[in-house]
Amino acid sequence: MTSARYDRSEEILFIYNTCLTSFIEIANASREYFLNNEVPKKLKILEFATAEPSKMSLKERAKLKPIPNIWIENFSSIRHAVISTDLSIVVNVLLLQKEISHSKYAINIFSTEPAARRWLSEK
Repeated sequence: MTSARYDRSEEILFIYNTCLTSFIEIANASREYFLNNEVPKKLKILEFATAEPSKMSLKERAKLKPIPNIWIENFSSIRHAVISTDLSIVVNVLLLQKEISHSKYAINIFSTEPAARRWLSEK
């Protein structure tokens, strides 16, 4: 299951992935949140990834590529920190870093919440 909540005091969108989920479900959950809620132009996302994403074929992965561009354009910048020590999640985040090459979007993987929060607060 993927859920999202926005904390106005911290100006952070928290995303929780707690069971086997697909990248498309993650993208859709966050995109729906962006479209239906007022968030700042400089978006910070803190994602807690406790479940391995389901395996995707190259065809399915190709479908995912344009999804982020739909909502990235609504922000001046997006910093997306993912917290996980699961090797498969780490690899998938590294792949996303290469696949989503947009000047307004940065994603990074961390093993601890304090490190992720430090990175989010940069710039």
